[in-house]
Amino acid sequence: MKVRIWPLDKLMSGEISEAQLVDSIIELAQTLGYHICHFRPALTAKGYRTAIQGTVGFPDLVIVGFGKVFAWECKNEKGKLTAEQQEWLREFLKAGASVGVIRPHDWLNDSVLEQLKAEIKKLE
Repeated sequence: MKVRIWPLDKLMSGEISEAQLVDSIIELAQTLGYHICHFRPALTAKGYRTAIQGTVGFPDLVIVGFGKVFAWECKNEKGKLTAEQQEWLREFLKAGASVGVIRPHDWLNDSVLEQLKAEIKKLE
């Protein structure tokens, strides 16, 4: 399995952007056979905007497969959740999803990989 590796100094200094982290997780999850939903912002005349209809704060990633739903918000090492993001994660948790805030160190210590692989192993 080809998995993107980020240099340790960039990970720990927060130089890896949330977008790069999201891209890495999407690549890994797809390689493992999960279905992923992520909304990308588009450049408009007013700057970057993510077109949505509904409640703001939806998680960066919703990953579904192997009988499990993950709702993950990706942040850099210092990033904070908004109140709206916290509310969405609470609602996903109440609905039975595994929720979390994923940061570059979670990628580095293989936490993301282990969480995704654990669901596959349960079905073997």
